[in-house]
Amino acid sequence: MLARAHSRSIDPRILAGYAGVSERMDGVIARYAVAYADQTEADHAALGQAVRDGRVPATDA
Repeated sequence: MLARAHSRSIDPRILAGYAGVSERMDGVIARYAVAYADQTEADHAALGQAVRDGRVPATDA
């Protein structure tokens, strides 16, 4: 659901301005995807640590 929301959240004109020349678009998207994946992994690790430390309650559902 998060990915779906993000995929619809950007104005195509903003993306085009950020990406620049269309030939570079693949590289721009790839770098963004890798950075986003790295951040997601870091966020998950921080959440897991917070649960283990007892700072965030969690249950097995």
